Amino acid sequence: GPLSRLARFLEPPRLRTREDDEDRRATWLELFLDLVFVGAIAQVALTLSHDPTAAGFGRYLVLFVPIGWAWAGFTFYATRFDTDDLAYRLLVLLGMFAVAALASTVPDALHGGQNAFVLAYVSVRLVLIVLYVRVYRDVEAARPVARWFIFMFGLAVVDWLISLAVPVPWKYLLWGLALGLEHFAPIRAWRLIRDAPVHPRHIPERFGLLIIIVLGEAVIGVVLGTESASWTLLSGAAAFGGFVAAAAIWWLYFDFLDASAVTRNVLSGITFVYAHYFVAAGIAALGVGVKLT
Repeated sequence: GPLSRLARFLEPPRLRTREDDEDRRATWLELFLDLVFVGAIAQVALTLSHDPTAAGFGRYLVLFVPIGWAWAGFTFYATRFDTDDLAYRLLVLLGMFAVAALASTVPDALHGGQNAFVLAYVSVRLVLIVLYVRVYRDVEAARPVARWFIFMFGLAVVDWLISLAVPVPWKYLLWGLALGLEHFAPIRAWRLIRDAPVHPRHIPERFGLLIIIVLGEAVIGVVLGTESASWTLLSGAAAFGGFVAAAAIWWLYFDFLDASAVTRNVLSGITFVYAHYFVAAGIAALGVGVKLT
């Protein structure tokens, strides 16, 4: 009846990692979210293609951190608390718009557009904080985790906002401190829900989808690299080598990755998550290299 439909639209968050849900898969909203991050990752990769130097690579690695971490923030919230109700959908869609805005600020993020980048990133974080406020209100068992994330992410937001008034290079020091706070927060959070830190199937699938997206960017790099080049033996070999490299990474990742590591223990799970930064950033850089070749 109408009441049951209303309840479906206004279903509060719940701690899903304690539920026996063997068939859980990524939702269509999560896949939509991933597509928005395609644009953000492409923009970060574009900064490297415009400045393929050691300094440019360093800036690329720096910019990849907040983009990847923004994706991780929504992913880890979803693995624990996603009920796909109306409020969650609207907040995530708002977050996706903020991510799109963040992507638009990436080209100038280290070249005069620092404050626009900060405001866009803070908008993404504020959406996540609101989501955790819902958890604190509705999920008693998860209140310690929600309280911790609200505190740490809120502290990081204050740090980001203070950086608006600070000149370079001190501005970047505050950015590093804020990202350090955000990356430290999950380590304690895993200990707060030891019996159900993440969903054992959902998180490996979500990270696998992220790698597929970044591999797609690398293949696009192969296509764009050959689009304007005349086909010669050398250019054909470069394109083939780039595609083989992407295919080899796909093969190694999906055949040899130990997905059970994500729930084995705190250290193993955190290592699984944070190591993906190097994997994703490396694959995206590979795509840039192939394109430039």
